[in-house]
Amino acid sequence: MITISEIKKALLRLSETEIISQDNKEKEESVTFKKNGDSYTVFLLPENELSKTNIKITKLIRFMDSLNISNDECTLIENSLNITNKTPCKLINLRAPDNKVIFLINNTHTDILDSMDKISNEESRLSNIIILILGMIVQIAITTEEILEMAKKIVDDKKQVDDKNGK
Repeated sequence: MITISEIKKALLRLSETEIISQDNKEKEESVTFKKNGDSYTVFLLPENELSKTNIKITKLIRFMDSLNISNDECTLIENSLNITNKTPCKLINLRAPDNKVIFLINNTHTDILDSMDKISNEESRLSNIIILILGMIVQIAITTEEILEMAKKIVDDKKQVDDKNGK
């Protein structure tokens, strides 16, 4: 099983990365960090019958005010991408009190083969953790791009309809 201290050590080895906070909760541990200006939170989830190592990385995406999309359209994005997404990431559509659009991207990794437990060398273990975290960040970036592409398509489609209707 990976520990939160190993994750912190791995994060500190990454360039342009800083640890923002670390929380120890009753059943899960987490650490929030910034990589290239984007904030992420890594959660260590409890072991289960499939794996001893379960990691979740989350990121909040806030939409620009210029993208005027409704809650129904956000739900459409959420449902569509949760089915067709090219990554294991899952979306949750949130609405801020000021009616701004926010998506929570969850990326969960389950080490079904418990390969991390088989690595005893600390350097190799930290290197594998770095690769895992960076891979999960890339998957989140791909999902973010898919969200923005779909939102832009919705806005463009609405503009075309408005143009046809003379608005």
